[in-house]
Formats: sequence, structure tokens, C-alpha cells
Amino acid sequence: MSSRFNQSITWIWLIITNLIFISIIMNAQDTARFIGLGHLPNGDFSRANDISANGLVVVGYDKGYAFQWTETGGLLVLPMYQNSINSVAQAVSGDGSVIVGQASLPGTPNKINKAVSWAGGTVSPLSPISNSIPASEISAQDVCSDGTKIVGVYKHDFNESNDPFEAVMWNSNGVKLLGKLPGANHSFAYAISADGNVIVGYCKYPIFSEAFRSVGGGSLQSLGTGGYFSSVAHGTSYDGEVIVGSISTISDGPGTAAMWTSTGGWDLLQGTTVNSYAFDVSASGDIIVGQMSGIAFIWDRNNGARDLKFVLENVYDLDLTGWTLDIALGIDSTGTAIVGQGTHNGMTEAWYAKLPQLKITKPTKNMKWIAGENDTIKWSGGKKNQTVELKYSIDSGKTFNTINSIPNADTGLYVWDIPTDILSKKCMIRIFDKADTTIADTSDVFKINEHSKGYVSPALVSAV
Repeated sequence: MSSRFNQSITWIWLIITNLIFISIIMNAQDTARFIGLGHLPNGDFSRANDISANGLVVVGYDKGYAFQWTETGGLLVLPMYQNSINSVAQAVSGDGSVIVGQASLPGTPNKINKAVSWAGGTVSPLSPISNSIPASEISAQDVCSDGTKIVGVYKHDFNESNDPFEAVMWNSNGVKLLGKLPGANHSFAYAISADGNVIVGYCKYPIFSEAFRSVGGGSLQSLGTGGYFSSVAHGTSYDGEVIVGSISTISDGPGTAAMWTSTGGWDLLQGTTVNSYAFDVSASGDIIVGQMSGIAFIWDRNNGARDLKFVLENVYDLDLTGWTLDIALGIDSTGTAIVGQGTHNGMTEAWYAKLPQLKITKPTKNMKWIAGENDTIKWSGGKKNQTVELKYSIDSGKTFNTINSIPNADTGLYVWDIPTDILSKKCMIRIFDKADTTIADTSDVFKINEHSKGYVSPALVSAV
């Protein structure tokens, strides 16, 4: 690719970087939305691999070209590394300023993959293990929040079957091979925690795999297999205390999405089945995304694993006509912006989904509740240690009265003893974050009716 073209890309990059500020303002509007990212010119196979922690910058590739996407700027092709024939953007830093991945160069008999990073509109190679022994297979898989630590995979000679893959890390001191667990043939580093302290991945043995983590730059620590045959780690929470991946029961068999914690070890994700894989997790470890039987899923503790398209259409009333969501690969720190790959009208296309940080899921439109009884208010998007307040209205939202404050919004529900004097066809429930009242949602209108004639309270019946 010509230097003139790369100069043009640099100029466009600077414009897009400035537009990120505008994106911050736009994202303050906490509304649900789904966006197909489309394609680069002449592209027909786009894939979104990651999203920045602030939810503003998406990275991926389309038909051999790495890209960056923002809501305001759309798709931007990233500069090609010198003499490269294609490139892939794998991951992005917390604020979107550093992107990492790989570029492929011609080679004999196979192409040469080189780890690269993009920043400020330019592409740069990451340091080789040795200047005298260039690698033929090296890729950057993830980057910490501030962009100072990068992890990936190294192999000296792609054409040599006995030459092992090995996990690698780059930082301000250069590059370091991370080694392997005892007896392992290969090691792969796939993720690094946002704080840069924990690296996760897995080691490959002759007939099974075993997940690992490295804490504070130390040696690899086995995460075990949870009593199963194999384990693989693909993603980690902000502090590395929650790790997501999959476990399997037979050699090289299909996996089942799972979560590892420092206190409980491996657990299968509720609602997942065989042929499921967890790829990323929110900063708090509460929301996980991945793929199950060829369909993108979202998981949280209250609902378990759910078909993401079903959630977008039925919980958030979004129109995904013509779409199937094949895989969810990345999620932002809040767990409300998700990216991946799908099929749109027969073409493979990257996508971006934004969920409100709080969403009332019950009561629903025109639901009927009974005065003097209790019913359950439900919501999604709540976080541990997040205090939310619930209010009700009987005049379609003109005025609101306080129900209660909930100190841990991750419970996702509150049992409300409905006052006997509330009778209205214009009721609404409102929830908001007490620390940031812009994070809020209001239900559709529902009804609170009086007891019908002959009605006997279930509570009274059970007391007899």
C-alpha cells in the first residue's frame, strides 16, 4: 500500500479520534440500539473482535483489512504494515487509543504473521524475541486498559511442527516469553486484565488443554479443569478475579461455557450447553458473552445464558429483521456494549449492540397488578454495590413517589407491597442510579386494580 494512502489514512484517523469526544456525549443518552457495522470498500466479511472499556471504539477486520469503528465516524481502515498482505485488529485499550493485532507478510511456503500495534494513526511492529531470529508466527491478542502491556502468541518457525507456540508479553521493558505449564507442549496468552496485573490463557498437552493465569508478572499458575477433562481461558474481569472460557469432558471435544473465580474455581454457566464458549466478561465479572451452538449469548446471574438476539428484540424492543447473531466476542467495562459477528441478509457482518445500564423488565405494558397485594419489580443491568432507587407514578409519569432504595442492584428484583390506596390505569415504575441519576429507566404504563368481588388474598388462604 502506498505511503500516500497511509498518509491519507493518518489524516482520517485524526478526524475520527476527535469524533470520539462527540461519541461520549451521544452515549450519555442511555438508550438501547443495535447497529450493523457494514463493510469496508470491496469488503464482504466483517467481524468485530473487541470494544474499548469505555464502549466507544470497536476493532476488527473485513476481508483482510483491520478496522476501527465509532458511532460517529463509522468504519475506518487502519494503516497496513509495510509489505503486508492483510491485517487483523484483535483488541483495543480502555480509551480506544491503542489497538493491537497482527499483519501478514508474504513467506515461503507459508505467510509470516507479525504482531503490530496502531496508535495515533500509525502502525508499528512489536519487538521480536530476537532480532537475529525473526518469528514467522507472532500475534498480539489483548492489551491492558492503559495500553502499556500487550499479550499474545509466539512461534519461531511456522513450518516446523516441533517448534512450540508460546505465550508472550510486551511492556515498556521489551518482550518476554511466559513459558509453559510443566509437561505442556504449547502455551497461548489470550487476555490481560484491564489493570494489567493478570494474564490468562491455556496450555496445550498432547490430549488435553489446561487454563492458566499469571499474576504480577509471575510464572504461569494452573487453573485446573474443575474435575473435567480440559479447560481454556479466553477473558478476564478488570482485576483478574473472574476468568471466563470453557471446559470439556473429552479429549478435543466440544466445550461448555464456564467461569473460574479465585474463591470457587470452575463453574459451568447456568443455561449453557455443550458447544458453548465464553469469550469476554464485564469489568465486575457480572455479565459474560460468547457463543452457544452457533448463536451469540449473554449471561448474567439472574437470568443465566440467553439468546442475545431474543433479548434485544423482546426485552429492548429492537428490530433485528434479517439478522442472525452468530457470536459475541467483546463487551465493555459496564457490560452494556457488546460486539461480534453475525449474518445479515446472507452476508457476514460485524455488529454493535448497546443496552441501557438499567432497564425495567417488569411490569410490562398493560400488565395488571392488584392493590393491597405484593408483586415483583424486575430490572436488568444492575451492578453489585450500586444503589438504585425505585419510584412509582399513577399519572403516566407526571409525578413520582418513592418506593425504596436498594443497595445492591445486581439482585435485579424487588418485592413491592402495593399500597391499598393506589388505583390507576396510568401507573409507571421508575428506577435510577442514586450516584448518577442519568442512568435510569421508566416502565411502560400498567394498571393497578382493586380486588375483584369475592377475591381472597393468597396470603390469607395460606394462613388458614
